[in-house]
Amino acid sequence: MLRYHEENPDFLFMPYSAAANGFFHRLILDGEEEVKKAPYAGAHNTWIGQEIKALTEKKNCTVTQVLLGYFMTFDMPVLPLYQSSDINRIREAAETSRINFDKEDFRFAKILR
Repeated sequence: MLRYHEENPDFLFMPYSAAANGFFHRLILDGEEEVKKAPYAGAHNTWIGQEIKALTEKKNCTVTQVLLGYFMTFDMPVLPLYQSSDINRIREAAETSRINFDKEDFRFAKILR
């Protein structure tokens, strides 16, 4: 699917669950035991969670901002879908554009592309 959007940049790429349904939030905040039955659970995503946590510390930002920031580094138009009923979380997501992310920050996610 990603290759299709790279070859057809006029079609907007819209990741359905940009925040992985909260998986990485729960993993980082509550630990591996709390997400072991989640659909995203596994050694690889646990490793990605560790990388995300390191990036939150490096950039002084939140998990949500790292996840949304990842999509800002694509070379094609991307509109990640993000929802929350909490106005503070919506503001947090909107602030993502003020953080200077680059592709090198997400070298750990390279295989996802």
